[in-house]
Amino acid sequence: MTVTGDAGETNMLGLAFGREAQPGKITVQDLSEVNVDDFDQSLIPIIPNTKGQKRGILHKVYRSVSGKGSLNLRVAPVKPELRVVSRQELTLGSERTLLSAHMQASITRAGIFKLSFPLPKGMEVESLSGGALSHWSEAESGGIRTVTMHLNGKTLGAQQFAIVLTGPPAQGTGEWAVPRLSLNEAVRQSGELLVMPEKGIRIRAVSRKNVSRMNTQANFRSQPGARQPDLRVKQSGGLAFRLLQADWSLTLGIEKLDPWITASLLHEVTLREGQTRTRLSGKIHQCPPARPQRGRSPHRPRQRNRRKGNRPRQRRPLAAQVPPGHPRQHRRPDRIPARRRPWQRRHRDHHPCHFPQGQTPRLLHGC
Repeated sequence: MTVTGDAGETNMLGLAFGREAQPGKITVQDLSEVNVDDFDQSLIPIIPNTKGQKRGILHKVYRSVSGKGSLNLRVAPVKPELRVVSRQELTLGSERTLLSAHMQASITRAGIFKLSFPLPKGMEVESLSGGALSHWSEAESGGIRTVTMHLNGKTLGAQQFAIVLTGPPAQGTGEWAVPRLSLNEAVRQSGELLVMPEKGIRIRAVSRKNVSRMNTQANFRSQPGARQPDLRVKQSGGLAFRLLQADWSLTLGIEKLDPWITASLLHEVTLREGQTRTRLSGKIHQCPPARPQRGRSPHRPRQRNRRKGNRPRQRRPLAAQVPPGHPRQHRRPDRIPARRRPWQRRHRDHHPCHFPQGQTPRLLHGC
């Protein structure tokens, strides 16, 4: 903008940009660049309802003495910068594989409206939550399934998300690739990975890339700055890794162990005149643990528990305790079965035993 018919003219041009724009290529002609402090910054408008916050930041200032000159400017949008720190737990079981991740995302420079991540092969989304999450959707393109997390609006700052994925168990034995979970928009991503197998499964690291092994057996009390891994990893015989970059890869060797049973048995036989009493007691330990089973004597039929819930067992009334008008009052006292003592209910079997003449009784396992 120039004034026609003036004697002399000096023009100054300032370039200010907000948070969502940045200067690109600048081409000037007949203009000279001067100091930014020489420009009157009161000309930059202020954002309403703020404490004097400017709409933009002054980057460069140009001056023209002759009133002539031109400037070509290319404006580029500011790309958001996303940094993610995740803590992932992978549980290997005989029925399913569970991958749970807690992600802390830091969004700077510019706001974003959505985030996405590729869904590992064979896995499904069980739950997905977050403070800034509105809803999520799943789409498939080129054989790759992608989950998109739609945010409440233009989101900026620190956000947290919780993702839980489930899939089929690792089939067979041998090498198995660990499913990788990473956000597509992340510039840098790091974190930790805990692999915890169930009882009866043994794992080992075969190959890894951009992954470092964490010592789960060391004592971290002597190292005040070190972070101790989860105690569950040490108890389950699992592994802990530190993820260094977003394109990490890890291959595990999985070995399924056969269950074994250890038993401690005590076989006690008491010989009496005309009969033998046999008592068998034992303690059985199975690894991996299965459903509890109750042992019983082969000569004794299975008895069912007639009690339901936590109701106390009702004793059978005797003849002397039967009140008048009770339906069992007409029964004879000698026909009412007597209650057995508690110590007589456990594996007590009586078998008649005969010894030939001239031989003395000795300890036998059954007769």
